[in-house]
Amino acid sequence: MLDNKIIYFFVIVFKLSIFVRLLNYKVFKPIYADIIIEFDAKLKYHFPNLLKVKQYMKISHFNKYIKYCKRKKNFNRIKIKNNFPFLSICICIYNSEKYIENAILSILNQSFQNFEIVIIDDFSNDDSINIIKKYQKKDDRLRIIKHSKNLGIYKSRVDSINNSRGEYILFVDADDMLLNEYLFEILFSYSSIYHYDIIEFLVLYQSDGKNRLVYPPTHILTHIHNYSENVIYQPELSEILFYIPQTRNYSSAICRTLWNKLYKKEIILNSIKYIEKNFDSNSYLNYAEDTILNILNFHFAKNYTNINIHGYMYNVRSDSISRFTNDINKRSVLNSGIYCYLKLLYKYIKEFDIDRNLLYLELELFNKQILFLKMNDPEFFENNMSKIFKEIFNDDKASLFFKNYIKNITK
Repeated sequence: MLDNKIIYFFVIVFKLSIFVRLLNYKVFKPIYADIIIEFDAKLKYHFPNLLKVKQYMKISHFNKYIKYCKRKKNFNRIKIKNNFPFLSICICIYNSEKYIENAILSILNQSFQNFEIVIIDDFSNDDSINIIKKYQKKDDRLRIIKHSKNLGIYKSRVDSINNSRGEYILFVDADDMLLNEYLFEILFSYSSIYHYDIIEFLVLYQSDGKNRLVYPPTHILTHIHNYSENVIYQPELSEILFYIPQTRNYSSAICRTLWNKLYKKEIILNSIKYIEKNFDSNSYLNYAEDTILNILNFHFAKNYTNINIHGYMYNVRSDSISRFTNDINKRSVLNSGIYCYLKLLYKYIKEFDIDRNLLYLELELFNKQILFLKMNDPEFFENNMSKIFKEIFNDDKASLFFKNYIKNITK
């Protein structure tokens, strides 16, 4: 009798399971399928190049990105909402009529459209503004801020950041251009899922028609014990920009420039606050301003990663202010720029008690510029640079080797 009841129970369970399966197949599955189709249609509408982007991502990351996109019911984030874009592109121009059009087109051609372009005109006297206004009429995401006098690259960068509305910042120099039309979408995918503070991508240097690719320095970073899955965390992150290979081959070091990285805006704002708090004459910071800003950015950031995307074309120009020059006006800017840079850097290293030998590596890196300054403007060197070197020489935490270097360079 008991056995019959057990058999009867299992028969009922079996029939119910068949009924549920049929119900699911006939009723719920079409509804579920409609939902999937609706999601895929939205993805196709907002991410028309999703499959093309896939080739630039690891499969595991691409799958996470798909899930992230499907999970977001409101896809309007892909377009600018409430005047607050995901990304602000900051461009500083000064007499850039030869190059600026290519820079703007490389940005506007991006598949990802949730961005604005903030252009600071540092008192140009050529046709740059008219070229920009031509594109501004077609696209209101371009905004132009004009200086009433020439303030230099550092002030221009600060103004571009202060006038930006994006959550993230990306710098593009007026004479450079972006290489990959999916760059913004790829950066958006990594920042949205992993919330990185700084993301670096590949650079192609162009000089005299020749290209040289600069890769992210994974082989340099492997000695860092926190370097896992291509990510660096604090405290190593604060010192990573000081690791300069003896070969001076910049394809082997983290690129110190601002323009091949995506930054959280709050990180850069913290760096600017530090500079303005500790140095009044920041208008003279027109040499290596990207290096000092990046050293501070890497200090205030929580994490950093690099991705294997060819994203940026850097045009090496012979008339750059950083080149050695006999032009007395440019030389004056160069001298004051090196002085301001070293003064700020030493203050930063002292305040956060960073290894003084890292400063020695920095001085060695700028050795040619310092000697050039000493030879061509001995009065400026004596009145300004010597004071910094004297302070470093008297620093108890500076090594004897470091002090001997200072002694040799000042005699």
